[in-house]
Amino acid sequence: MVILRYIGSRLLFLVPQIVGIVLVGFILIKAVPGDPATLMLGPMASTDSIARLRTDLGLDQPLPVQFLIYLQRILQLESYHLLRNSAEEILCGIKAIAKHVAHFTVPFRTHLDSGEYWQSFLGS
Repeated sequence: MVILRYIGSRLLFLVPQIVGIVLVGFILIKAVPGDPATLMLGPMASTDSIARLRTDLGLDQPLPVQFLIYLQRILQLESYHLLRNSAEEILCGIKAIAKHVAHFTVPFRTHLDSGEYWQSFLGS
C-alpha cells in the first residue's frame, strides 16, 4: 500500500512538470526573433500565403489562445512531420560536422601516434 501511495504521489508531481516543460517550450518558440510563418515558408513566400499560414497556426490570436492551440497540437501529435523533418536535418548536420572533425583530427592523431608529439612534449 505504501508503494502505491508513493507511485501516486510521483505521478501527481509529474503533471505540473510536464505543463512547465510545455510552457517553457512555448515561451522559447515565442522568443525566437521573426515571424514563425515567414520562417516556415521562406523569404520568397507571398503575403497571402503567410497570412493564411498565420491563420492556420493561430498566430493571429491572443497569446493565451495561441498557447491552448499549441497544447492541442502537442496532444494530437500534429507536429510529428515537422519533428521528423527536423530530425533528418539534424542528422545531416551531424554527419557534416563529423566529416569536418575527422578531416582535422586524423592528421593530428597520426602525428600523435608517430611519437613526435610525445617526444617533444617529454623532452626526450
